[in-house]
Amino acid sequence: MKALIKCSNCGGTDFKRTTIGTILATEGHFHVNAYACEACGHIELFAPESDRYAEELRKQEALRRAEEEQKRKREAEAKQKRKEELLKIINDENSTVKQVREAQKELDNLTHRCGFHM
Repeated sequence: MKALIKCSNCGGTDFKRTTIGTILATEGHFHVNAYACEACGHIELFAPESDRYAEELRKQEALRRAEEEQKRKREAEAKQKRKEELLKIINDENSTVKQVREAQKELDNLTHRCGFHM
């Protein structure tokens, strides 16, 4: 993605929104959105009505959250599928004792690591 702003101090393009409060100026009180450069800590100020960067950040954050949620769902589905496979091995009368032990051990590790209890 092309950076919408660059740090006037170091030229960095990664910013994190921060709160610095109300700005007092000779023209009176006004609100600004402030962003800290993640490379050097320099603060850049933008008026909310002209803050395209904030809108882009919101879109990126929403996309990131959606991707993380999809990843969590895929991981949960994969773990559930593996648990079902292990239970089949454990409950199959044709499984060897060794297979059952290994499956039970993996299931126990999977269950305790995930915080699930059967």
